[in-house]
Amino acid sequence: MVDRITANLPSRDFAASSVFYARLGFDVTFRGDHWMILQRGLLVLEFFPFSDLDPRSSSFSACVRVDDLDTLLKEWTGVGLTSDPTAIPRLTG
Repeated sequence: MVDRITANLPSRDFAASSVFYARLGFDVTFRGDHWMILQRGLLVLEFFPFSDLDPRSSSFSACVRVDDLDTLLKEWTGVGLTSDPTAIPRLTG
């Protein structure tokens, strides 16, 4: 399998989103007024502005497919992300 993400996600604030995802190893590769792209190796996340986003009721999500999920989960958990199903943000595996 080749590592990949399939995601076009809403963002209430591009600056805050880029700071959060930088903790997960993503760099901004494009940022305009209406679109932002972040990349970590082969993993790419794309964001569009969405000011009325309510994370607790949103159905938006990202599916991350990687060869070594255990290592990635360990790394991302190490930056303080939880798997608590009631928390936002959270990781599920």
